[in-house]
Amino acid sequence: MSVPYTAIPVPRATPHVRRHIASLMPGGGKMKFSELCLTRPRVGHELLMGWADRLFPHAYKAFGEPVATVYAIGTVRYNTAEQTDFHQWHTDDWFFEPHCTGVTFWLTFDDVGVSAPSLEFDADGESHVPVVPAGTALMFNSKIKHRTQQISGERVSVEFRCAPLSVRTGNWLTAAQATVESGPSGPELVVSYQGNVIGRAAVD
Repeated sequence: MSVPYTAIPVPRATPHVRRHIASLMPGGGKMKFSELCLTRPRVGHELLMGWADRLFPHAYKAFGEPVATVYAIGTVRYNTAEQTDFHQWHTDDWFFEPHCTGVTFWLTFDDVGVSAPSLEFDADGESHVPVVPAGTALMFNSKIKHRTQQISGERVSVEFRCAPLSVRTGNWLTAAQATVESGPSGPELVVSYQGNVIGRAAVD
């Protein structure tokens, strides 16, 4: 059975970053990635660097063109054994309306699949639960049916949602977002808001 996701290691998803995220919300809590960037800008920057370095190239390869990740549709979650945010079967298409073209990177800061909830995918009618270590991102397209694995456990995770630059319309053009461009010394993380570039940083 082919799996409907790609597992990608992200070395910047460290225990230090995890502790910062967990301190921002109660067990069972969640926030938008944009809120994390406002509250802990250094943590947000570190995560965006991890996205630019390790995840952006996979999305670029999937679509054959650069992508952007929009802060407001990224999600940060803190699940505990007592309070786990269980989701039923769904796709992520609605995040990418009207074109419904995109990918999600689900990044875990804990070992998942055995004692903490991973994601569960519907792979051609068969259930598939990835068992992956902390610091792993799962990439899947917006049409893949998935849900929270139906077990409780301690888990911090972050979701980046990305769409090709060519399909952005409406709010996608003006929302706070990041992409990667070629700079004079190599790839650069480029942050924009209201259609204007507000920051650049070399991807190291």
